[in-house]
Amino acid sequence: MTRGIVIGHRIGPDSSSMHGAVLTSDVVRWILYWDKITFAGIGLNGASISGSQPEEIDYLESLGIFKTEIVDLQTLGDIRVPQPKDVGMKIYGIAGNQFPYVSAALRIKLCETLEKESGHIWSLGQSGGESLILPNIDQSKELIDIQLNECLPVPSVGTPFEDILNFKEQYRAELERLRFALDSLREKVISSSDERRALDIAMREISISLEDMRNAMSTNGIKVLNQSLSLYTENPSIGFWSALGGIVGASQGIPYEVAAGAGLAAPTAFTFLKRNLPGGNTLPNPKNDFSYAFKVSDEFK
Repeated sequence: MTRGIVIGHRIGPDSSSMHGAVLTSDVVRWILYWDKITFAGIGLNGASISGSQPEEIDYLESLGIFKTEIVDLQTLGDIRVPQPKDVGMKIYGIAGNQFPYVSAALRIKLCETLEKESGHIWSLGQSGGESLILPNIDQSKELIDIQLNECLPVPSVGTPFEDILNFKEQYRAELERLRFALDSLREKVISSSDERRALDIAMREISISLEDMRNAMSTNGIKVLNQSLSLYTENPSIGFWSALGGIVGASQGIPYEVAAGAGLAAPTAFTFLKRNLPGGNTLPNPKNDFSYAFKVSDEFK
């Protein structure tokens, strides 16, 4: 099944990049691990802000891999945002400190629309260094943040997009295996399984798949960087934390790192953390797919 990711203007807690240009460092990993990339532009009364993308994006657009979709602000409904600051320019009536929440709402809305129209899986994507922000600031959402710490193999900046796409075609089975392993871990988390062995197997499969991907890229002369990836899904019930033996750490908001030293076979270091994030109670199909954020651990330290 096709996997897509919805991105947008880069956002932080109190600021954003209004020009919306994506970074090549983000694109190289998106096109490796997802099949489609859609940028959520802002529309209002026929006008729009769709980002000024770098020239190399034209190549991906010509292949139908990258595209921009405009989401009209009037279709978002009631999005609660912080009180506007007195300083700074407003665009479409949105102040700088309000924009991150509106941008997040645009991505979620587009995820839901694309899933309904295409029947494929679409994920909410965060750019490198972005915090996970959800719309409706007067509410909160309790999620589990599953971090793969500095172990996701990503092509280095400067790797030609064509080389990455050729690699994907050659190693499609290995990529599908990694996707399946991530889905399997998600299912173990959501079901709150108290079977430690089943959780161990799921994490072991991810570790093996990551190592296979790293070796394959190295064999093909693709320079590789190791990056952290956070995968957000609904916080499971007590059974899951009991399986990890980390119930105390979870209740205190302390990361619980799981690796071979913790009694599991998985050589990759996983961190499981319950996070109470400001924002709304909606994520695109939280029971069916993850929201992804890269290097998000740097934001929460």
